[in-house]
Amino acid sequence: MRNFTIILLSIISFQALSQGGVSHSAGNLTTTQSFIPWWNLENGTVAGQFVETELCPESPSDTLIFNDFEFDIPSNATILGITVNIRKSASDPNEVLDLNVSLVNNGIISNNKADTTYWSTNLSFTDYGGTNDLWGTSLTPSIINSSSFGVSLQTQASASTCVNAWVDYTTILVTYSIPFDCNYDLEIQEEQQCSNFFMFNSFTPPFEEAVIEGSWYFGDGETIEAGYSMEHWYETPGTYDGYVEFSSAGCPDTIIEFTIEALECNNCIDYLNIAETDNCGEFIFDVAFSQANVNTNWYFGDGFYEESIGNVSHIYQEPGTYDGYVFYLSDECGGMQIPFTVVVEECSEGCELDVTWEEITCEYYQFFAETNSPNTTVVWLYDDEYVGEGSMIG
Repeated sequence: MRNFTIILLSIISFQALSQGGVSHSAGNLTTTQSFIPWWNLENGTVAGQFVETELCPESPSDTLIFNDFEFDIPSNATILGITVNIRKSASDPNEVLDLNVSLVNNGIISNNKADTTYWSTNLSFTDYGGTNDLWGTSLTPSIINSSSFGVSLQTQASASTCVNAWVDYTTILVTYSIPFDCNYDLEIQEEQQCSNFFMFNSFTPPFEEAVIEGSWYFGDGETIEAGYSMEHWYETPGTYDGYVEFSSAGCPDTIIEFTIEALECNNCIDYLNIAETDNCGEFIFDVAFSQANVNTNWYFGDGFYEESIGNVSHIYQEPGTYDGYVFYLSDECGGMQIPFTVVVEECSEGCELDVTWEEITCEYYQFFAETNSPNTTVVWLYDDEYVGEGSMIG
């Protein structure tokens, strides 16, 4: 028996960026005490409970400071944008306006993103900034991860009378990117000695949303669009130069070349006989090998598959010509694929159908059908109307 020599390991590395985002709500709320105060500050970190103020024309509100968002942004991340979301409402329309909305970290550190539209009388969210908006400042993971990082809000009234304003809660969405290596490695191993049945495996790049697509060119004329793992059997011994082209989100398209040495193997099959039985559409596949306990995989050509050791039987449901094959693997013989063709004739002639019935009650009967063909479907009709299928019906 010949030995085989084929192991190919290829590694191609690229650096790419994976973009992500995480949203947290504030864990702490404080306020300055220079202007009109806010009440019930303890409600500012709980959804459905409100911080309230009464705004009058002569003075703006104190500044609310939401912080302690408990972010844990990776230290190698690049911050792309900040989106602040504040849920708020006012007692009267066209009365309450933002005066200042800024990012804070032990003091204001950004541009003012105050919205120029009046607060709605319906409790609703207002977005400030965006996924690509850095608020005119430089932000790092250490700043955002600080318990002091957050957002401040100050309001004002535009009317001649006092009005109420409410704030429910605030969230911050941090959008960032992190670098990672697109390390494509391809390992090829033969399933068994002299089988010419090869396993191709490539690992998934290390980011959760990765989906690898592979275009496999095996060098023997076979091409398959599949994922990062593939199996292939080379029918004819020889040297094959192939390649795989990988594509995945976040990584550049990559081509990895490989060479396969498919060897000449011993043929341990003594004979393969196929015989039709008396049952319509049933065939016996009789195979013998020069060694015992050879595993065989039968592909019958009609979409059905069976694993076995030794002979098998199979029933074809429809007449026609079916091209199938049996594939075997063994330590001594290696692997080989043996093709075969089965012709299934129409077998309506000679079919018999016997129908009997039994009275159960005065108005209820059971009907029984027996046929000599295992592929026959019995359909029951009453006054030309479909009743059901099967060997018995009531």
